Amino acid sequence: MKQSEQNGWLGLVAAIRKIINGNRENSLLAGLDEEDQVIIDAILKGIQDPTSLPKADQQPDATAAAPMLAQLISSAGRGDHDAVIMLGGMAEQMSKAGGDLASLSAVIKNMVDGERSIDKLCTRMGPQGESLITAIITELSKLDVH
Repeated sequence: MKQSEQNGWLGLVAAIRKIINGNRENSLLAGLDEEDQVIIDAILKGIQDPTSLPKADQQPDATAAAPMLAQLISSAGRGDHDAVIMLGGMAEQMSKAGGDLASLSAVIKNMVDGERSIDKLCTRMGPQGESLITAIITELSKLDVH
């Protein structure tokens, strides 16, 4: 939680702390940005109905990471130092994982610099990587409009 606060996610951390202290009101969503609202809503729904949470043995859908990655890429492109640091750490981990993740790590800087051509970004991607890049570009296009 301290790390998240240091990364500027003050509203999200404050809402999570309120949940930990027993608050279950939808009013927790007020004042949060869209991404933080999704996280808090998922936590509240998970507490209310644990079956709404993913199964522990369920394979994660990499495209679910697209909104978060797009937000970081957009922020880094606008000069947000914390976003640049986070993306750098993520890219380093991705490059070690190999496969499509390593290919993604190689094009993150291009996206930060404004590249939005899926064809250019996916030259070394398999189908899953292409799906993730497409989802990231879709999310970036929503952010670029604002």
